[in-house]
This record gives sequence, C-alpha cells and structure tokens, in this order.
Amino acid sequence: MIALNIILIFFCLPETRYTRSSMSIRGQEWHTDEFGVTRVVSQGQDTLVNPGSQSGSTLTQKRTYIQGLNPFSPVAPDGFKLGFGVVVKMLSALSSPAVIWAILASSISLGKDLMHLTRPSRTSD
Repeated sequence: MIALNIILIFFCLPETRYTRSSMSIRGQEWHTDEFGVTRVVSQGQDTLVNPGSQSGSTLTQKRTYIQGLNPFSPVAPDGFKLGFGVVVKMLSALSSPAVIWAILASSISLGKDLMHLTRPSRTSD
C-alpha cells in the first residue's frame, strides 16, 4: 500500500515552486514573494520588487507534465540569495524571547532527567 501511495504521489503531485510576477488588481499592484507572502506594493516599490520587469509584465513559461516529473529542478536564478535569506530569517526567529525561553526550559528539563538516569543508584548492602 505504501509503495502504491509513493508511486501515485510521484506521478500525480507536481512540484509547486513557481515564480510569480506582480499583478494588478483593481488598480493596485500585488506581489507574492518567494515565501508565499502576498502584499500590495506601490508603483515606486515595483521596480525594487521586480528589477527586470516593466510594470510586472514578465511571464514565466509553464512547465510541461514531463518536465514536472524531473526529480531535479533547475537552480533558481537567485538561489544563493534565497538560501541566505532563509538562514537569516531562521536566526532572527531564534532571537525571539519566547523561542529562547522554550529552548532553555526544555534543555533544563531534559538535563535534569538525564542526570537522574546517569546517577548511580544507592544500594544498601
């Protein structure tokens, strides 16, 4: 059953990484970044968001079904920048006081439990 599910997943669920350009809805420019966050941008910011496009009119060519079956995707044009941005965002999330507290509390609890397991038991002779 698991093998059948893996085969169905491979052939029926294509890769979903898709680069979207800015679009205009009711006179407002909308942009979805590489993390899936959608926001409204002004005309002055549109050149910063899509430096190569002219008013967000670049089209990304859709991949065929056979191209979607390829297990290796082509490298993103700004892959290193994207990867570095992900690392920076993870590190900034780790600087949150709630995250620091959760890490310290769980490590203290785990350390205390491990000390009880490693301490030699006293046996009365």
